[in-house]
Amino acid sequence: MAERSALVTGATGFIGSQLVPALLAAGWTVTATGRRPRPPGLPAEAGYRAADLAAGDGAGLAGLLRGATHVFHLAGASSSLADEAEMHRANVVATEALVAAAAQSPALERLVYMSSTSVYGEEVPLP
Repeated sequence: MAERSALVTGATGFIGSQLVPALLAAGWTVTATGRRPRPPGLPAEAGYRAADLAAGDGAGLAGLLRGATHVFHLAGASSSLADEAEMHRANVVATEALVAAAAQSPALERLVYMSSTSVYGEEVPLP
């Protein structure tokens, strides 16, 4: 089997925190990314790069994607934690920038995007 290398955005979220160790256990090379410094719970075998996907830095995104055969895009803001502007920036602008950069990445075989219904807002805001 050819070597597989994953970029996992939102690696510290609920799904990402389960996916990263599973990929590592299956022999993948994993680079995780998030907006903050490396989280303490991330497995040591996973690489980590803090990145603002919505910053519009195509060169930075190209570097982040370099060598990745698969992208698991799980990052985003939830309506219970962010205002409307941050929701748009984190969920729309960041995804558009990542997809545009991924389309130019020669090694990339697959991009998997997962979102949550929380991006649509809450009928009654959560505390």
